Amino acid sequence: QGVERDYIAYPGTCVPHDAHGETDPSDDVEALGWMKAAPIMYYDNPFPAKIPINYHIGCMGLPPASHDYVDSIPPMVTGGNLDNKRIGIGTTMYYPVQVEGALLSLGDAHAAQGDSELDGTGIETSITGTIKVSVIKAANFNEWQKE
Repeated sequence: QGVERDYIAYPGTCVPHDAHGETDPSDDVEALGWMKAAPIMYYDNPFPAKIPINYHIGCMGLPPASHDYVDSIPPMVTGGNLDNKRIGIGTTMYYPVQVEGALLSLGDAHAAQGDSELDGTGIETSITGTIKVSVIKAANFNEWQKE
């Protein structure tokens, strides 16, 4: 058996793709039990558009002390899937460290997207960058906050 849905429960839900043009997709998704009710409609001549590039990391944060595992879709106090186009080059983020070692995680890079992935879309990409990580000890946090 498999799972058939006429909706997407989460962005990134697996959908088996059909062969199109030069592509010959693998059957990995179907092998996991995902199905679709009808062939996928491909549009080969979409309207011309220019999309400004705005590299940013969509998912960044630390694990919470309250969970053994977390769903990667909703963000939390410790960060997560923020998908905010304003969190790009030169941005400073502050996350509370709740577990030993902090365990910073980054991923889900975008070349561009609107205000969040509310409709499940963004222009995904892979990036290489330099990240500066600093630790602000709890004893100094209140002084920094007042500045």
